[in-house]
Amino acid sequence: MYEQGKRQLDYNSLIQLAEYYKVSLDYLFQRTDVPFLYEAMEEDELEFMLQSLSLYRDIKYKFK
Repeated sequence: MYEQGKRQLDYNSLIQLAEYYKVSLDYLFQRTDVPFLYEAMEEDELEFMLQSLSLYRDIKYKFK
């Protein structure tokens, strides 16, 4: 029913959904394109993400 627009999630369900996916409520409401909620990420997850971004940028600029 949620997918069809016939029901809406209550506030607590929205919070649980955001916490489960580790994103902000702003991302769920499409108020931002940045899905990451950095405060909810563990240090190793954040480090992996930053290393992956650095690698992507190196490859991107190398082949420009």
